[in-house]
Amino acid sequence: MERLPITGMTCANCVRHVEHALQRVPGITDVQVNLADETAAVEGSFDRKAAQKALKQAGYSIADASEGPAWGRRFLFALTWTLPLFLYMMAWMPLGLPRLPPAIEPWLALTLATPVQLVTGAPFYRGAWYALRNRDATMDTLIALGSSAAYGLSLWRVLEGHGIHNTYFETSAVILTLITLGKWLEARAKRSSAAAVRRLLELGATEALRVTPEGTEEVPIAAIAVGDVVRVRPGTQIPLDGRVVSGQAEVDASMVTGEPLPVAATIGTDVVGATLVVDGSIDVEVTRVGSDTLLGQIVRFVEEANQRKAPLQRLADQVSRWFVPAILAIALLAGSLWTVWEGWTFGLLVAVSVLVIACPCAMGLATPTAIMMGTGLGAKHGILIKGGEALERIHQIDTVVLDKTGTLTAGRPNVRAVDLHMDGDVVAWSAAVEAHSEHPLARAIVAHATHVPEATEFRAHPGQGAEGHVEGHHVQIGSGAWLRSLGIEADAGIHTAVDGQLAATWHLDDTLRPTSSAAVARLRRQGLRVVMLSGDQEENARRVASEVGIEEVVADVLPHEKADHIRRLQASGVVAMIGDGINDAPALAQADLGIAMGTGTDVAKETGDIVLVQGDLLRAVDAMGLGRRTVRTIRQNLGWAVGYNVIALPIAAGVFEPSFGLVLRPEIAALSMSGSSFIVAVNALLLKRLHLPVAAPSPEAVVAADVVGAAVRAEQ
Repeated sequence: MERLPITGMTCANCVRHVEHALQRVPGITDVQVNLADETAAVEGSFDRKAAQKALKQAGYSIADASEGPAWGRRFLFALTWTLPLFLYMMAWMPLGLPRLPPAIEPWLALTLATPVQLVTGAPFYRGAWYALRNRDATMDTLIALGSSAAYGLSLWRVLEGHGIHNTYFETSAVILTLITLGKWLEARAKRSSAAAVRRLLELGATEALRVTPEGTEEVPIAAIAVGDVVRVRPGTQIPLDGRVVSGQAEVDASMVTGEPLPVAATIGTDVVGATLVVDGSIDVEVTRVGSDTLLGQIVRFVEEANQRKAPLQRLADQVSRWFVPAILAIALLAGSLWTVWEGWTFGLLVAVSVLVIACPCAMGLATPTAIMMGTGLGAKHGILIKGGEALERIHQIDTVVLDKTGTLTAGRPNVRAVDLHMDGDVVAWSAAVEAHSEHPLARAIVAHATHVPEATEFRAHPGQGAEGHVEGHHVQIGSGAWLRSLGIEADAGIHTAVDGQLAATWHLDDTLRPTSSAAVARLRRQGLRVVMLSGDQEENARRVASEVGIEEVVADVLPHEKADHIRRLQASGVVAMIGDGINDAPALAQADLGIAMGTGTDVAKETGDIVLVQGDLLRAVDAMGLGRRTVRTIRQNLGWAVGYNVIALPIAAGVFEPSFGLVLRPEIAALSMSGSSFIVAVNALLLKRLHLPVAAPSPEAVVAADVVGAAVRAEQ
């Protein structure tokens, strides 16, 4: 996917025009345009020049990297010419101050208003012309028609010899100046809403210290390849994802994951690019570069999420298609009626007010600005949201299904107890056999032993157990069913047999995540139904459920059966599934909302609608809160955009003039229109004030950080 910066877009209709223009380019298979950050995400292999030509024919273009925001300069230019005209017409003359000769006044007004009309109005005229060529109408059409009507009437009256009292030059100039001011403020707000993505892009290091046989050399990040070794000193960033091959350090990963406590990094530890070494020095073998790094994947998640249209955005796009033609019809009708009742001058002013007060811009910005802020804020805290549709579904969730292993628990078994049935160093002998296995249960048994002798003639029996010879004994360790098949009496569970006799029974347990109980409590306080869905045995599942406060438990289910249980729950509610994204993939896909617990640098492989970079269940609760707040902001924005037009259009059309004498001058209408778009953008920015509590670090992380920190300081 390639992201193209687009210039010339002003409203939701422009989004549609850009999409249609690019879809006609050979090789482009899909286009998603975002009005908020003025970009188009394009899928397929295509010629950039052909895309530029298609956009130019539609009235838009691909921005150059050097092209900066121009609305501020346009506003200052317009203000320079408009301010003296406005002050003379609206303050100087009404106060009875000395005036210019009457014959000069209209020509002075024409001189001051013309640069504004031609230079400041040029982008709107250009946009209106291209829309007309496409047999359509946009916001540019309304602005061009409204300002031109006021300016054209005034010009005609000057040429007819009328005085300045019969002209409306200040009206046309103020319309364009205020709308340009609104565009400038709107652009600034949109840039602020995109700042979260930009900050992500800026997190990474730009240079690295590469280790070579001759020593070290400082090189750009782009010169680093997979397999290179880089040295990271205290106070500097780890440039890319990799594995520590030398040294030890404390690493602050908060800029990527939101976790505040530095974590220990020793030989063999996987580390993430853009994180900071706060103490110690390490050599890191690079395993991922470019877009494959965790930071690259996070940025891609956020960018793609901003491009995906939420259902509310698609509704706004559909409304915008008929909005501008409807405004043109209302302006023509209102102007015609008032021309009959009050004369054509008043009718023209009413039509101009209707044209400039209408605001499809606010409707077009309502959803993408909020989604951009929501996804950016989530990414800052290690919550990767794949699109606006996922955000909207959060608002509907009433049932949350939790996996046990890897979600409520850490997914790392440990030995709770060992029952010995014979004399001898059975624990060490068992660990010697299991040392040859990578199975999680095997690693737990090895970790439990105080020493591990050497085993020979090792043989693995997948799904059953393993055996080998240790210190002159034949040692077998595995499931009770496997041992029984060998003629050894054993019940369910994990056992060790030595020389054909039952020697030990292992009681293994999974470690509960420190934040699981708090997360479940928060979900239940929100009125959500919480269900555990586990493939573990009923006894183990219910024990963990009771510890964290879950009452509904479904256990002994295979991965493919989890999706069936999700389907049954969906018959009575809207279901979110939270799992580890591996054996839970079918259930995550089946659920209305899938939240995958991240697996470090492999977040791109996750199957959920939302991915948590760290395996912290509290972050899942935060993700749901963020989604609800973002949807509320979207609805507020859309409500404002619709409500504004419902109220403003009748006033501009003079509906209340006969009863209340209430009618808007075109200048006030222009100010209202500009303010409407600005309010929508600023409301989205308020999402930045949303507080996502930082999850408490695990006790293990605290101890590890303290130990490594002390060791590093001792060496220094």
